[in-house]
Amino acid sequence: MDYLKIIFGNILISLSYACLVVPNEIINGGVTSQALILNKFSGTGIANLANIITLLLLLYYYV
Repeated sequence: MDYLKIIFGNILISLSYACLVVPNEIINGGVTSQALILNKFSGTGIANLANIITLLLLLYYYV
């Protein structure tokens, strides 16, 4: 039952980002917001930028 609550919560968070934060360009911190900011300067897709930022952070903290 706890797993279902966690999955449901993650679905709600994903929907809120996809339907509210990204279309309205709300900057609230985190990788997605950094991707939104970089998207304005580079024109690269938000999902690609978020993946690149996440990968760079993982590499940075791995070393």
